Amino acid sequence: MKYLIDTHTFLWFNAGSEQLSSKSKDLIENPNKAICISQFMGNFN
Repeated sequence: MKYLIDTHTFLWFNAGSEQLSSKSKDLIENPNKAICISQFMGNFN
């Protein structure tokens, strides 16, 4: 199964933040899961 995580989730995971639940951390660390990271490409004008 593939999972899409947002940028904040990735940053929290990468930083070892307490904001990320242990369930989310376990899912991201599972080598049997495909994790995709959403990308925001906005125009701030």
